[in-house]
Amino acid sequence: MKLSTRHLLFSGFTILSLLSPLVPAHATDYVVNSADDTVASDANLTLREAIRAASTNMAVGNVPAGEASGDTIVFDSTVFATVNDVTITLSDTSGFGDLEITDDVTIDATTGSGGGSTRVTVDGNNANRILHINAAAGEEINILGLEMEQGSGEDNPSDALDGFGGAVYVQGGATVMFDSALINTSAATTSGGGIYNEDGLLSLQGTSLSSNTASGAAATNGGAGIFQAGGSLNLDRVTFFSNVANGASGSGGGLLINDGPVTITSSTFNGNTSNRAGGGIELRSTAGSPTLTVGGSTFTLNTTGGSPGNGAGIHVTAPTSANATTIDITAGSFVDNNADAEG
Repeated sequence: MKLSTRHLLFSGFTILSLLSPLVPAHATDYVVNSADDTVASDANLTLREAIRAASTNMAVGNVPAGEASGDTIVFDSTVFATVNDVTITLSDTSGFGDLEITDDVTIDATTGSGGGSTRVTVDGNNANRILHINAAAGEEINILGLEMEQGSGEDNPSDALDGFGGAVYVQGGATVMFDSALINTSAATTSGGGIYNEDGLLSLQGTSLSSNTASGAAATNGGAGIFQAGGSLNLDRVTFFSNVANGASGSGGGLLINDGPVTITSSTFNGNTSNRAGGGIELRSTAGSPTLTVGGSTFTLNTTGGSPGNGAGIHVTAPTSANATTIDITAGSFVDNNADAEG
């Protein structure tokens, strides 16, 4: 009888819980079925519409509002099938430009909605940054398998972010993950040709950054693949290939680190170039106290030269007692890197 009484009490609690009005809302799932870059009340669902609805948690035309967390965006397998190789080209008209992400969302460009895999490329048309992630600490942004190309670190209308983050700009302190993404042929006139991380908790895994350019002239400019300004950066199986910091004193062809802990695992820096220093990586200790941990990674055919050209693989600038720097490198290799001056 005691067992039966306990069971009834538990059952009663369960019933009360089910009747409670405080039931959490379900996340919204979006299936993008158009390669257009439009916002309209029609049968099509575009990537821009889905991101706006998920970020603002408000309906966009006839697209339903997102929820505070857990929203997902996938792509129609018939439209975006891998063999179709579909590209979404961003519009530079007023009110469009960057795709603005301000709330928790997962964008999955590979799984597909109809059981078949998808392949999705977003092209900035050399006129738009592709993603501006401006989400607060505690939000989680996951970008899976998306290909981004020809991004430009200029905004329409122009603002304080102009010149930074050719393909992606991260700010606000959110946790951001790029998994199996491609970030190629994007450019920033100052820093962060591929990605500029202002203060996010940023992770990349299985991702490639190639042929991106940062053209800032100062020694503090560059980071053609990634410019790490603050927050943190975790790289796992990431490839930096043929990125160029081509400003007069541009540094960090692959990666420029100003602050924040940076961990790099099983990654490759190949054929990256800078004018001043750090063909592969430039680590600056003048603004903060960055730490760099590198494990099982390779540095090959990186170059630096002309102004003056120090540290073809990795270069460290101005460590002081006030801005201490810790570097730990294990189980990697440095092969055929070339500096015009030293290192």
